Order: sequence, then structure tokens, then C-alpha cells
Amino acid sequence: MVVEVKTIKTQTGGFVGLTSNGVDIYLGIRYGQVVRRWSPASLSRFWIGVVNATAFGPVCHQYGPHGQPEMDDENEDCLFLNIWVPSKSYSLLPVRVWIHGGGYTSGSGNFYDGTDLARLSHSIIVTINYRLGIFSFFPLPNVKTRNIGWLDQQLALQWVQNNIASFGGDKTNVMIFGQSAGGGSVVAHLLMPSSWPFYSSIVLQSSGPYRLLECTGSQLEEQPLTLIRKATGFKLYAVPFPLVESGNLMSAYAPFRELNDVFR
Repeated sequence: MVVEVKTIKTQTGGFVGLTSNGVDIYLGIRYGQVVRRWSPASLSRFWIGVVNATAFGPVCHQYGPHGQPEMDDENEDCLFLNIWVPSKSYSLLPVRVWIHGGGYTSGSGNFYDGTDLARLSHSIIVTINYRLGIFSFFPLPNVKTRNIGWLDQQLALQWVQNNIASFGGDKTNVMIFGQSAGGGSVVAHLLMPSSWPFYSSIVLQSSGPYRLLECTGSQLEEQPLTLIRKATGFKLYAVPFPLVESGNLMSAYAPFRELNDVFR
């Protein structure tokens, strides 16, 4: 049975969600706004009124099989998160933020249903979107801010800190966990001092980030940046998907370079 639940008021504004199987569900909550491509996003603005949080937001542009666009609901405006909250609770609940995998080129928080995990673990489950592929981890030398996807994730964690108490969550008990690229992202936040205030524990379900090839930003030409800034998202993703070199399975456990906040 699914019925409309009460309005939740946060620092950002109000939301109306659904309840199903003993869990309150809030979908498609905007946590960030992108002003310019390849630039850090800002926290979502406050609005007056109530937002319908009963449907997922768009997923970030990504590659599907054979390098083709995957879904019709892809958009560059994709910084949304989803929240599952046990309906009955008499104290603040621990919070679990899931960072999806997908090789930093595909995936979405929308693909994961947190209903059962929220109910069985009696904790709040949050899944997030973050920018992917060429819109996120872009190595051209005159792009001053790189690793945009990790900054998106950090912004989502900041939103959680600011607002999760309104959903009954304990902001001092926030765990981040992820698999594949999500696991690598967890390691990135472990090594980013600016992320430390936004979580209290981690679960790493895959290895950390590492570099397989010695190709650096200085080896790339600067001219393409001017042209591709003007291109639409779908035109950018029409570029053939790069070939992937097969490597040693154990390379997933290789050492990786230290990450600092200087990439901001």
C-alpha cells in the first residue's frame, strides 16, 4: 500500500513523499545546482512552498552499451538525491549514503531501491547522482577544477549534514559506502580533508582510485575545450566510447596517488 505522507520541512524547503512497506520515501530531491559546465556546483537554493518528491530526478549523462546513450531521462541538470526513512522511529537514526559505481562513466542513485535496507537496518538510506564521464573527470589542462564528480558527492554530503535532521537522521552518524567507482570515491573522500566534516565512518566495498596509464593533462591540447563547451550534452556523448585496455586483475589493488584538495 502506498499513501502520501506528511510534509517534511528542511533548510532548503518542503517536500512531500510516499510511504511504502513501513518506509517513507522521498525521491528526486535537488541538492546542487550547476551554473557552468566543468565548474563546481552550489547548494540548492531555498524555495517557498512544497516540492513533490514522489518521482526520481534525471540521471546524469552517461554511456550505455557500445557507447550509446543509455536512457531518455539523461540531463546535465542531474544533481538529485533520494532518501528512504523508516516510518516509525523514536530517536535519531543513523544515516547511510550510497555512492554508486559504474567506472565513473555510468550509473545513478536512482537504480537502487533503499526500502528494504532502510527497514531492516532501521537507518536512513540516501542515494545520490553525480556528474560522470566527460562532464566530470575531464583532464584538459586549462580546466582548473577537475574531479568534479567527487566535488558533487561532497556537496551531497554537505546537503545531508544541513538537512537530514529534518528527516529524523543523526548528522553525527553518517556512513558513506560504495562499490567499484563508488568504492574509489569513498577512498577519495577519506583523503580529502574538506570532506571529513560530512561523514563519521566508511565502508569500502572495492579498491581505491589508481592510474593505469601515464597520460597526463599536459599531454592534451587545449583548443578542444573552447569547442566542446558549446556542444550539447548528447553531441558530446556521440563521440565513440574509448577502448579499454585489459589489465591484470590485481591492478585493482595497486597503490594510488595521494589526493589533495588542491584540485579545487
